[in-house]
Amino acid sequence: MRVVVTGGAGFIGSHLVDRLLARGDLVTVVDDLSTGRRENVPAGVALIEAEVADLDVIGPVFAGADLVFHLAAVASVPRSIAQPLTVHRANGQGVLSVLEACRAAGVARVIVVSSAAVYGNSAGVQQEDACAKPESFYGIDKLAGEMYLQAYHRLFGMTGLAIRPFNVYGPRQPLDAVYGSVIPRFVARLKAGLPVQIEGTGEATRDFTYVADLVDGLLRAAGADAAVMNGQPVNLAVGHAISVLTLAKELAAAAGVDLKPLHGPARVGDILHSQADISRAKKLLGYAPQVSLKEGLAITYRALAHA
Repeated sequence: MRVVVTGGAGFIGSHLVDRLLARGDLVTVVDDLSTGRRENVPAGVALIEAEVADLDVIGPVFAGADLVFHLAAVASVPRSIAQPLTVHRANGQGVLSVLEACRAAGVARVIVVSSAAVYGNSAGVQQEDACAKPESFYGIDKLAGEMYLQAYHRLFGMTGLAIRPFNVYGPRQPLDAVYGSVIPRFVARLKAGLPVQIEGTGEATRDFTYVADLVDGLLRAAGADAAVMNGQPVNLAVGHAISVLTLAKELAAAAGVDLKPLHGPARVGDILHSQADISRAKKLLGYAPQVSLKEGLAITYRALAHA
């Protein structure tokens, strides 16, 4: 199968590329390398260095593709608030350009990776049919991408699903990103022998998903029954949330240290609680996460601390 992965040089995308290669697919990666890394792309995989928003450049890449995974994005709530136009070009214009390229090329299946950020501060466990209330420009762009996919299904018969991941972690997350995710930021501090810095009280909760489980869900989504691939959103997570403070303690244990966390101001645009209902993924995809948080954090700490 010929597969295009946008954002395939990034953290999640590169793990997906590895799995696609292992099953024998012919893979092409599109990545502007703004956050992705060339060394994440295996030898023999074609890497097209381009912005996904640039339709004239990326359009020809999709010719002959059977399947497209669209992961390319600026995956940062704080950066979307600091640089809304830059982030919108990558996330909003980017998804529309990819969908148009897929339509023109007649791609059979498209998996668009959205985000749990579309839920905003909705109460309780987040279920796909609940009203989306994004709190940031990042969440707004991701929700727009889902709606674009649904429109392409209605208007052009495009077959695809929108995947909503929840706080994915694992090896290859960059430790030095200015707007980095919480786990690599904590690892960087612990690696330096410093206590982790928590933004806010630490009572905010997140549904942390190990990258291998997410990739398994993405592959299952690509192989779903065509009858359900109408652009609908599907949560991919563990379905269990823990507080950021508990996360800090678990990571410190994985690092073999006992350091009391430091607290600072909460980040603007952050949501308080995030936990997925994964019943749709179980029903439609046969999805079942396999990696426990303790196991995943231990693997991740070893990988990132020695990177």
